[in-house]
Amino acid sequence: MQRLLFLNVDGIVTDDTSELQKVIQDNKDHPSYANQLMIYTNQLNGVSGTPQN
Repeated sequence: MQRLLFLNVDGIVTDDTSELQKVIQDNKDHPSYANQLMIYTNQLNGVSGTPQN
């Protein structure tokens, strides 16, 4: 969810809205620059962050 927020998606579909609200609040209160930088560089390199077989 953190990655989707950083990528400025238009919407997030989830069945765990309380977790989404927590992630949004944490992102506003304590943004992790290191985490945002990692997500950004992975997106530049085309890494999806999900394991592939």
